[in-house]
This record gives sequence, structure tokens and C-alpha cells, in this order.
Amino acid sequence: MRLVFAGSPSFATTVLEGLVSRHEVCLVLTQPPEAVGRGRRLHPTDVALAAERLKLPVLVPRSLSAPRLLKTIEATGADAAVIAAYGRLLPASWLALFPLGAINVHASLLPRWRGASPIAHAILAGDAQTGVSIMRMSARLDDGPVYRRCPEPILASDTAGALGERLARLGARCLLAVLDTLATNPTLVPDDQNEDDATYAPRLHKEDGHLDWTQRAEELARRVRAFTPWPRTYAFLDLTHPANRLVVHEAIAFVEAPASPPGMIIAASDEGIDVACGSGRLRITRLQRSGKPCLKAGDFLRGWRTPLLGRRLL
Repeated sequence: MRLVFAGSPSFATTVLEGLVSRHEVCLVLTQPPEAVGRGRRLHPTDVALAAERLKLPVLVPRSLSAPRLLKTIEATGADAAVIAAYGRLLPASWLALFPLGAINVHASLLPRWRGASPIAHAILAGDAQTGVSIMRMSARLDDGPVYRRCPEPILASDTAGALGERLARLGARCLLAVLDTLATNPTLVPDDQNEDDATYAPRLHKEDGHLDWTQRAEELARRVRAFTPWPRTYAFLDLTHPANRLVVHEAIAFVEAPASPPGMIIAASDEGIDVACGSGRLRITRLQRSGKPCLKAGDFLRGWRTPLLGRRLL
């Protein structure tokens, strides 16, 4: 098939690499470069870098409804558009440009976790499994009919990053299987979603990573995993000094804990920094002080000048 591809992060890169092994990708669209780091240098998306490496033509449109862009896409003569974590809603005008429509690779078992952050929300909710859905896009958010659902278990150790890598590989395989079917049966009718089962996964923001110690330890441990590698979870030793912002990279939940106010540091050793929660305790095993490298708990404590035991995280 001739395909137009739209995507942005590493998840989409894996899908794109799978596509080019079997199909002709005649055009790639991705988000504009973002300013990152202290120098605020513009950094292209992972898909832009992959397209350059694969020698594919790339567009970085500001407006998806611009008549010039629509004419360019129509001129490709593509059979379908494939969308994977593009980060923008497609206008209705796109859906009529392709004989097979626009096909989306979504990282959940739809209709559960429609929206921008399905992987993180599946971990946050304590779901035992998630997966990938290959769907035909409609004008509304992730509510189009589904060609295929491919399940994947969520491991107790999974971060959003690790789970996302597995789902990207799974999504590439499932997409190719669907495209093979459509090549021989282009009139294949996908299954409608059940609206009564729909849940939503809104976009994550940096402030969502602020840990609320009144929650249960299990919930906080899931949040640490769900927010890795972005936007990370954090707490403060002192709200008046931003340098005392502690970024939590890894943590383990324990059910038992002595009676202590939520946020109180109740143990500190090479094994980790134990913090009282609304229920249980969270052991922080890897953390990072603002502007410093990430360290194991023991190394962090040896570099900290004052005792942490008995202090309270906010």
C-alpha cells in the first residue's frame, strides 16, 4: 500500500519502522520541534529523526486544515493514512482523502482509556492488562470502530516507558496484520465501540507528578511507575526552597507502617527512604535532588548534609 504516516514520539517511530518494511510510506507528518533544556534549543520529534534516517519526506504543519496541505496529501494518491501518537486531532477533512480512511494505532484496549495518555492511566488504575487497538478514525476522539484489539499484560515492575516500548512493537505487528487483511478485503467492516464502557485518559502535566502522601502507598508506587520517564513524580522537603525538590525515580510500596503523619520520613538507609502514607509506607530507592544526578538511596543519603529521619515531605 501507499501510506501517509503521522506520529511524533518514540512509540510512533517503532510503528513507522514496521510500516516501511512492508509498505510504501510516501509522506510523514509530525509535530513541530520543541524547545528543550536550559538553552531552549529546538529539538525535532523522534519521528522526524527517524524519517530523516529512512529518507522519507517529512512535513511539520502548523495547521492540519490548510488547503495547501490537503492538496499535498491528496496528490500522494495514498490508500490510507496511519496515525500513531501524533498528538493532534485530525480534522474531518482528512477522513475523505483516503480510500481506506485514516487508521489509528492506539495504546489501549478501546473503549477503555481513550485520550492522550492511555499507558500511564492504565498503570495508575492498577489494570492487570492493556493492549493496542487498531481503529478506523472518526471525527471524535478515539471513538471510531475497531479492526483489531491485541492485549498485553501489565507487569508489576512496568513503568510507562517499558510498557510503551512493548506496546509499540505489538502495535506495529497488529497494524501490519490489519493492513494485510484490508489489502485483500478493503470493504472489511470494523466493530463499533461500546460507549457505555468508555473511559478517558487526559493528557499528563508536570504538576500531576506532585505526590500526595495521604494516598495509599500502592497508589503512590503506581504513580511513580506511570510517570516514568515523563513527567516524573516529586515532593518537597521545604516549599520555600525549590532546590529541595526531590524527584522520585523508583519506589516500592509496603502495606505495614508505624503510625506517623503522611509524608513523615520514618526510615532512611541504603535500602531506601521510607515515607509514611495515608496507608502503608513508600520506600524510595532511587531519587534526584533538583539539578543533581539521579542516585540510589544510600548514595543520596551519604551526600546529604543533614539527617532526613523525622523530617516531612510535602
